[in-house]
Amino acid sequence: MRDEPNAMDLLEIALKTFNENILPEVSPEQRYSALMIANALSIAARELNEGEEQGRMILEALQTLFGEKEKHGMEGIALNEEIEDLERQLCDDIARGKYDTDFKPLMTCLKTIVHARLAISNPKLLAAGA
Repeated sequence: MRDEPNAMDLLEIALKTFNENILPEVSPEQRYSALMIANALSIAARELNEGEEQGRMILEALQTLFGEKEKHGMEGIALNEEIEDLERQLCDDIARGKYDTDFKPLMTCLKTIVHARLAISNPKLLAAGA
């Protein structure tokens, strides 16, 4: 049995406490470092909350590009490993010039990957139209 708060709750509490109680008291010399800490906590919270969903979007885009059947039920480490394998294959294909004459499918895939990653690392930039 798991007790509350869970990891997501703890990150949210830490971020709220940091932003409300610590950040306003930080010296100007330490402000940049403090903002980096707040940003890292925010990224970690989004990764916990949305990371698997974004990972599945990336996997689906890569599988579509390669014409592979979707693998259902993949999560966590297996999902990340599959994405890494397909991304290595994609890099090899790009280096070999596979998409030099027809790059539209590649661009569709890359756009999905960038959007999924920005949703975690910088959603403000994504909302601004990246």
